[in-house]
Amino acid sequence: MTTAPLPILVVHLEGIGDQVLALPFLVRLPQVFPERTIFLVTGAGRRALLLGLPSYYQIIETCEPDAFSQVFSHRFDVVFDLGTGYGHIADLFSGQKLQYETYVGFAKPRTLFREKVVHRSGTIPMWRQFVSLLGFFGPTSGDMPVLPFVVAPTDRRFAELLIDFKADFSLICIAPGALSNPAKKWAPGHFAACMNLLNAGGTRRFALVGSQADASIVREIQDQLNFPAENLAGLTPLGSLAHILKRSCLLVSNDNGVMHLGGLLGTPTLGLFGPTSPEKFAPFGYRSQTLKSASGDINDLDPLAVAGVCEQMLGRFSEPF
Repeated sequence: MTTAPLPILVVHLEGIGDQVLALPFLVRLPQVFPERTIFLVTGAGRRALLLGLPSYYQIIETCEPDAFSQVFSHRFDVVFDLGTGYGHIADLFSGQKLQYETYVGFAKPRTLFREKVVHRSGTIPMWRQFVSLLGFFGPTSGDMPVLPFVVAPTDRRFAELLIDFKADFSLICIAPGALSNPAKKWAPGHFAACMNLLNAGGTRRFALVGSQADASIVREIQDQLNFPAENLAGLTPLGSLAHILKRSCLLVSNDNGVMHLGGLLGTPTLGLFGPTSPEKFAPFGYRSQTLKSASGDINDLDPLAVAGVCEQMLGRFSEPF
């Protein structure tokens, strides 16, 4: 009697940006372990980002009742810990015994039995570092795979309640937040100055997007504008935000999760970088571009220069993807 192969467990609880950068790994994983059931444990609200993955995946959000009962009822062939911070999945599982043959993850202060470790690089693109975790099990292609993204109909309808996509004016999205590091935030006054320059002719619409934590920054920007702009901070579920970005002609963003989502969707995306590395964290896609402060202080980026790059991108990519 043939024994069914053990399933795979992937644990990834990082922010939206890291979740997007890990998509090439998630697309490649079923190619390395074909016909395997793959349990993917992710954070609350992340399912919308993963709807395009193959049916091999069973997605478990940590907010679900008894989210981990399935995890502890199986023995896994391989556990992939995609966490890039100092946290460890041993903390997530609160000391309960996780059954597995092999553990793979980035180097951490603590280890689990049979751990295979990849040491993170400061220069290699992060998506390649995620894919490198598969290198223990055979060669992996260096090419970027096709990354699926599906917006649920309910998310699409909600987005269309927030934004009138039939209006004549082009929509530009602005994402001024950066939860993980305040030093990644371009000053609200700089964003406002850039937006005023871009809308000097009064023919463009703007939507300020992000989480509820960005609400005060958004209001500060609005107070300095010469025109009204939509405040969507905290109002858009992930799928609805994706639909809005997909229909936008430009996204201007700090190095944050919205920037990575825009790049994934093919939205012309300008990422603004201060202390972090665009070589490592640039958004996906040929329609994306980055501006890096030479000093490492993001507020040394000049609003006039940023607006000039935006105009170039608007001319080059005149239609939504």
